[in-house]
Amino acid sequence: MDRKHRRVSGFTLVELLVVIAVVGILVSIMLPAVNRVREAGRRADCLNKVKEISQALLQYHNTHKSLPPGVVNCSASNRHDVSGTADCVGPNWLAAILPAFDEQKMYEDMVTCTSSAANIVKDCPSASGNTGTLAPASFICPSSTPVTEAGNLTVMGVGPGGLAKANYVGNFGNNVFINTDSQNNGAFEVVQTGKTASGSSAHGKWKMASNQGVAIRDFRDGQSKTILVSEILPVENPADCRGAWFLGAMGASAFTGKFEPNPVHVTNNEDRIPACGSAADAYPCVSDNSANAYASARSAHPGGVNIAAADGSSHFVNDQIDLIIWQSLTTRNGPDAEPNGSIPQD
Repeated sequence: MDRKHRRVSGFTLVELLVVIAVVGILVSIMLPAVNRVREAGRRADCLNKVKEISQALLQYHNTHKSLPPGVVNCSASNRHDVSGTADCVGPNWLAAILPAFDEQKMYEDMVTCTSSAANIVKDCPSASGNTGTLAPASFICPSSTPVTEAGNLTVMGVGPGGLAKANYVGNFGNNVFINTDSQNNGAFEVVQTGKTASGSSAHGKWKMASNQGVAIRDFRDGQSKTILVSEILPVENPADCRGAWFLGAMGASAFTGKFEPNPVHVTNNEDRIPACGSAADAYPCVSDNSANAYASARSAHPGGVNIAAADGSSHFVNDQIDLIIWQSLTTRNGPDAEPNGSIPQD
C-alpha cells in the first residue's frame, strides 16, 4: 500500500534561532525599564528614611531645645580629633536618636558605657553589645550595596569588631569639618564641652551634651532652606571611614557642601577624610585628620541624592544643581542664591 508522506509541523533550526533572537531583544529592551522601576522604589524607600531621620531630629529638638551635637569632643585639645585615640569623645548625632528607631537597648548600653569610658568610639562597641558594630536597618539605604562585616572600620583606634557602615550623614556646613567662619556652619558642629578631661576623669554621662547642639533659632535662613541630612556611599574597606555611622568624623557621619553631590572626580575635589582606605577605591580620597577635612554627599541613585531639610521635608536633589545654591543649602546662616526660597529638585 502506498503511504502518503505528511510534513511534520514544528520549528526549523532557523526559526528557533529567530525566536531566541527576538526574545533576547525584548529582554534587553525590558530589563532596563524593570531596573528603573525597581530603583525608583528603592529611592523612594531611601527618601522616606531620610525624612524619618529628620523628624527624629526635630523630636529630639522638642525635648532638648537643640539638635544633638554633631559629635561631642571633650578633650583639652585637638577639637577635630574624634577618633578612638582621642582623650575624650562622646556620642555623635546618629547615636543620639537611636531610641526613635526601636534601638532603645543599643542607646541605653551606650549611655551606660559613658559612665565608665572616656572615649565611646574606643570603649563602647566592645563594652556594650552591638553598639556601633551593627548598623540599624533605618540607617541603610536599599539602593546602596551593603558593606559586609569584613568591611567594618577597624582603624582610627575603634573598638574590637570595628564599626559598621551605613548611608546617612549630617550637614556640617558648606566648607570643612570645623569652619573658622561661622557663616559656613551647617546644622551640626563638633561640640567641645565646657568640661575637658582624660582618663577616669572623663568618665560620666555628662559627655552626652544633650542640649548643646545647634538650636532651630540659629537657622537664620529658615528651616526649609537648610539641609539636615543627606547620603554617603560606604566603602568595602576596613581602612576607610566613610559610612561608619557611630563615628562622628568627616565622611563617617558628616558631609559638607564644599562640592556638589556625587562630584565627578577632578584634581582636588576628592574626599579629605581621617581614614582613606585607598585612592584607588571607587570614590577617590586623601587622608586628612584635621579641622579642614571634607566629604561630599554621594548616593547610588542615578542623577542625584536624597536630602532632608530642617523643616522635616525630604527631597531628591539633582547632581547638576548649581554649586552656589548647594552651598547655600548647606549653611544655616542665610543664602542669597536659593531660587524662590525653595530647594531645587529633580
